[in-house]
Amino acid sequence: MSGNPIFDYISSAALSLTMAGNTGISPFLTLFLLGFIEAANPELLNMGETMELILASWWSIAILGILTVAELVGKCIPAIDELIDSAETFVIPAISILATMATMGMLPTPEGYESDAGQGQTIDVIGIFGGDGDGVGEGFRNLQEEFDQDVDSNAFSEGFMTFTKIGLVTFGIGLSLAIHFFKMLVRVSSLVCTGGCCQPCITIVEYLVVVFGVVLAILAPAFAIITCIALLVAAGYIIRAKCFKKEEIDSDKSSGNEEKKSNEDKRIDVALASAEWVDNPKPPTEAFGATDLEDVPLPPQKPSVPPSVEAQTY
Repeated sequence: MSGNPIFDYISSAALSLTMAGNTGISPFLTLFLLGFIEAANPELLNMGETMELILASWWSIAILGILTVAELVGKCIPAIDELIDSAETFVIPAISILATMATMGMLPTPEGYESDAGQGQTIDVIGIFGGDGDGVGEGFRNLQEEFDQDVDSNAFSEGFMTFTKIGLVTFGIGLSLAIHFFKMLVRVSSLVCTGGCCQPCITIVEYLVVVFGVVLAILAPAFAIITCIALLVAAGYIIRAKCFKKEEIDSDKSSGNEEKKSNEDKRIDVALASAEWVDNPKPPTEAFGATDLEDVPLPPQKPSVPPSVEAQTY
């Protein structure tokens, strides 16, 4: 962490949402990376014992690795990738919860609680990419620091941190589903335009995005914030598209209902008029009115010519 509680809180929350968003792209790969990173260096994510057993044990990593490879192969086949995406729609919410809870150890420690002894590594991210990385908060993520008294006095309360964790889990589920639908939209568009020829390329790009997104978000707090914003923009786009589509469907239905109602009203009027005529027939003058008959033009008639009679004498 950087030593600034506000920045640590924002970056850690962004990291949790980034992991949840990545599950919408590739759920099994995201869990595999989190488990592998925790098993390789437990001080990076600081998972609890339960999450370490679920994700970071070697049997879990092996199962997640097999599922990741199977997902990679299946999504390269146009006929099978749609089935996988449809099935993952029901699995992604649970995987999103696991991915979000796996990063809860990076949130600031509530006031009055002792820090986890498993934390304590400082990572010079800028130094990894060739920068100088001097100074606190410039590329460092220190998961456990000895804060001074002023920083401790600004620590977050236990209730606030509990509310934050619940909010991150809940919001992460919605974000993962929105990103999943966004990914499905991209894949369906590619399938329509290219006939499935680009599905393997799109799958490889998705996996690369998840690998770099997960690793860099853990190492660089600023990158986690930027990635989280990008995922929120993509989620907002798909939600907006869904809402507009629903409005168009509702508008079409309302237009059709109005037209149908108008036609039914006309049929009812004709039926009522027919019934009234049958029950109470009226002469033409009463039914239409004398003035109406006077105004009706008569058809032209030919002049009558008397037949010529020739007298015949016998």
